[in-house]
Amino acid sequence: MRWPYRKVQSLKKLYDALAARLDQASAGQDHDLCVRLKTEMNEVQSFTELLIETGKMDWPEHILKIRQSVYKHCHRTKRVSNAEDNVCKPFLLTMGDVFASL
Repeated sequence: MRWPYRKVQSLKKLYDALAARLDQASAGQDHDLCVRLKTEMNEVQSFTELLIETGKMDWPEHILKIRQSVYKHCHRTKRVSNAEDNVCKPFLLTMGDVFASL
């Protein structure tokens, strides 16, 4: 039997991402989100322990849903931060062109 190293690493990254979101939610005083994130973290941790004990297992549906929500949240925040950066870039480029023509 082969040890599921990649699945365990993926679950650790998922747990870390949930912990980071929990820190943000607790700083923002969002109690409902904190409770939901804590339950998701417990589910991920229990599945990780079960996976290490038993070996090869398929991903449960609830873990896949958690992975999907974390993925969407991360890429949504990246897209928003990139969009904010892109708003300023055309203005800076046009100002650069103005100064270059002087």
